[in-house]
Amino acid sequence: IHIVLGRDLFGHRVLNPGPVIILTAEDSRETLVARLRHMCQQLRLSQDEERQVREEVNITDVSGKGFKLTTVEKDVVAPSK
Repeated sequence: IHIVLGRDLFGHRVLNPGPVIILTAEDSRETLVARLRHMCQQLRLSQDEERQVREEVNITDVSGKGFKLTTVEKDVVAPSK
């Protein structure tokens, strides 16, 4: 939410606000949409800000697809090919 809206995040300025993708292999897309909606309410976002978050946060459920961002090679975690 903070990256999309260009708000400070953990005390750091967001220099390049924009779209965000969330890859999930644990929680369903529906669960994450509900959590995102709740966070928007807790942050007391305006309707325009909520719309921007809905449009620019993309949630992709990759569970069961064998999708990996990392791999372990010789006991070292490395980016996957």
